[in-house]
Amino acid sequence: MDDSLLKPDEYSEKETTTLLSNQGKEPKDNYNMAYIFFYIQGVGCLFAWNAFITVTAYFRSKLDGSYFENNFESYFAFGFQFMNIMMLLLANRLSSRFSVQSRIKYPLMVNFLIFVVITAMVKMSVTGNQFFSSTLILVVLSAGCTSWFQGGLFGLSGMMPFRYTQALMAGQGMAGVTIATLNVITTAAYSDDNQGSAAFLFFLISLFVSFVSIITFFMLLKLPVVKYHTEKVKMAVRRASTIDASEGLSVNGKEGNCARGRPTGKIYPLAIQVAYIFFITLAVFPAIAANVQSEYATGNRTEGQSRYASKFFVSVYCFIGFNVGDLTGRSLAGRFKWPTINNPKQMWIPVLLRTAFIPLFMFCNINFGGNETNYVATYFTSDWVPYVLMLLLGGTNGYWGTLLMMYGPSSVNGEDMEWAGSTMLLFLVIGLTAGSFFSFPLRAIMCHCNPFINAMNSTNSTPPSNMTFDGVTPVFLGGAMLPGGW
Repeated sequence: MDDSLLKPDEYSEKETTTLLSNQGKEPKDNYNMAYIFFYIQGVGCLFAWNAFITVTAYFRSKLDGSYFENNFESYFAFGFQFMNIMMLLLANRLSSRFSVQSRIKYPLMVNFLIFVVITAMVKMSVTGNQFFSSTLILVVLSAGCTSWFQGGLFGLSGMMPFRYTQALMAGQGMAGVTIATLNVITTAAYSDDNQGSAAFLFFLISLFVSFVSIITFFMLLKLPVVKYHTEKVKMAVRRASTIDASEGLSVNGKEGNCARGRPTGKIYPLAIQVAYIFFITLAVFPAIAANVQSEYATGNRTEGQSRYASKFFVSVYCFIGFNVGDLTGRSLAGRFKWPTINNPKQMWIPVLLRTAFIPLFMFCNINFGGNETNYVATYFTSDWVPYVLMLLLGGTNGYWGTLLMMYGPSSVNGEDMEWAGSTMLLFLVIGLTAGSFFSFPLRAIMCHCNPFINAMNSTNSTPPSNMTFDGVTPVFLGGAMLPGGW
């Protein structure tokens, strides 16, 4: 990390002296404004992308008759996630060359403009192939912007007390609940022939949230408590650079950019744990979980039960259920903490225990549909079992995932806090990606089939009835959709 965390002229000398005077007393977060603004940044971080992947019926109508009509989800999701992780690696490597503010504000504004274009395309009339290629380019560009400002946000929150990282994580959880709820509302309100209007509504809401995120980010930077903590990190970097220079360490051709080693021994165990948390989540959600069939899907049932089973069961149990649990866990992490930051080895207990979610979901009433048969024995046929499991999956994901993201930056010295926050985010995304691809062999175990062909080429298989919510189908990334804000 170098002295460019904040540009040299970011604050005046008088302002810096005032901030760090008064015996180093931290300014109050008046009215919890910094917490609220970080929360809003969490909501806006991936809100637009999650809205984008929800309106699949709209994309299917736009791509009707094209080669990509039945496989566009995989292209979009893989393009976004691949670009996201590549740019996170690059951002983690080059973070010292850019101020943390620059890594957030410019990508935020560019991403807003990208979704202005995506929204305008709802009203444009183009061929399916033209629409696909244009949208895929915009998706990849959005992924690049997202990785930079998301990494910057976690780097910025990492410089501050860890309640602000919890605010960022909880905001992402709220975004997931909001999108999942809007999905159910629009499913009930719009017909199959009117999905363009539903998509336009989703995109307009996303633009509003993104605009509020941009405005509140600039307001966040002006808060005394934020200036105080970022200036403390800046001073710590300068002190470390001075000590390293006096001890003969190289400075990489730039003042303040010291070549001492990073505290990887403190961060990597926590980073591996957060990666495993999200690995387990994406292994079953939603690739396996979204194929759970309601007990009212077959047999004697009323018209209401039939409608619930075919149209709302998966959207409510799977997506709203997960996101409600996830938001609850992220919020509870700000209230009490176990294990504590002083007992990091105890964290392996809940982290590894979450592995049990894999067989538990596999034993539910799974129906892949089409020609695929589930060869794993079904032990849980009642609807309440998947509801409870999904709330627990989301709750444990949100709680311990947030604790680890909070503990990472707090485990290192001030000059390494921004790097630690970005590194924790990088491993989180690695866990997401690894878990999504691990869902393929899990599906193969269950159906004794080639999961890549059946999952990636929907023309060869018919999705189960409970996977389409009046035309709104969850988007898969290697068989899995990003949970919550991810």
